[in-house]
Amino acid sequence: MIVQLLTALLIIFYLTIVSRIGDYIAKKYDAYVGRKVTHLLGGGVGLLIMYLFLKSVLVPIIVTATSLAVLIYRRIKSPFAFQLDDDYGEIYFTLMFSLLIPAFWQEKIIAFLSLSTIAYSDALAGLVRRKLYDSRVKAWEGSIVFFFVQLLICLAFGCGVLLSLTIAFICTLVEYQELLNDNIALPLTALLLLC
Repeated sequence: MIVQLLTALLIIFYLTIVSRIGDYIAKKYDAYVGRKVTHLLGGGVGLLIMYLFLKSVLVPIIVTATSLAVLIYRRIKSPFAFQLDDDYGEIYFTLMFSLLIPAFWQEKIIAFLSLSTIAYSDALAGLVRRKLYDSRVKAWEGSIVFFFVQLLICLAFGCGVLLSLTIAFICTLVEYQELLNDNIALPLTALLLLC
């Protein structure tokens, strides 16, 4: 129990540093870029740690609950610079982590692949679009990045070619739409395709 608590505290410390990096990037450059970097460094690295090293579900429960509480508190009291006024994406992002990891702890690969859509593919697609268009816009270049990143992740983690292509293609379409927040829609779509 003590090892799990110390591990959770170490990860929370790391995520605190990540949030400061995201905040710095948001203030110096752009809030959207700060958010996407936070998704990659926090969600992406955290997801790999969960998948490769963690043996107890207690650690991700503590970490995601703490992260969610901090993000909600900061949004209400004093938002991080990467928290956009009109978008609760970072809350939805963290909520999906806090729901899917414990729910699929016995089949971590399902949680990993579902959350990889927002931790890696969406984050990289957003950064490419921002670099090319200097605004928050949906564009085909980002969709191509999303598709190939997700395809490679699925293939690398043992999905067959057909399932990998299906997940990458359908999730690319879901990522491109703007009706539903993709931090919720993407992991749930991947989850449905994997189950």
